[in-house]
Amino acid sequence: MQNERILEKLRSQLDSNYYDYDMVFFNGNDELPRWSGYSLGYYLVKKYLKKTGKKIEDAFADKYADFKAVVL
Repeated sequence: MQNERILEKLRSQLDSNYYDYDMVFFNGNDELPRWSGYSLGYYLVKKYLKKTGKKIEDAFADKYADFKAVVL
């Protein structure tokens, strides 16, 4: 699955404030397709909602630590 591959490439940067935003979210590179950040974000939120049984309006204010524990 493409999003799992993207996650493996970006996993070490998930808690970082310093990363190549343009590369991750817009341009991509030889290892990441264009729009990878958006694709991965959608995938992780969808996975979180499925695993927790929550609706987006109930989950949007959940803590990142809780989100991370469920999807990563």
